[in-house]
Amino acid sequence: MDVNQIQLLILERKDKIKEEFKAEVLGVFGSYVRGEEKKVILMSL
Repeated sequence: MDVNQIQLLILERKDKIKEEFKAEVLGVFGSYVRGEEKKVILMSL
């Protein structure tokens, strides 16, 4: 999964995240933006 896919996933779920977790979505940062990400298994929200 690349940064663009992650951003799309976040945008698609932004309202649900805000409602369910009372959190604001700021964006993608850290190792993914730098291209240093490690392979992980993501679970659907």
